[in-house]
Amino acid sequence: MRMFIPLEGENVLCLENAVAIYREDGATVILKRNGGKERTSFTPRILAKRGAQLSARWAADAALMKEDLRKRSNS
Repeated sequence: MRMFIPLEGENVLCLENAVAIYREDGATVILKRNGGKERTSFTPRILAKRGAQLSARWAADAALMKEDLRKRSNS
């Protein structure tokens, strides 16, 4: 299962592309596999919390869609 973390604005990071997350000069730096870096003001702890919230929301949405499909197929 891929894990995603919402960053500022509409930006979302796939952790599959990250090799390290660390603090530097008051910001969190996400080092990507391609050597690029993404900077965010969120701490690693907040990033983990945001990722967990997004995963939970997607799981809830998937359950609702599954239930809706089940109801439609029984109609």
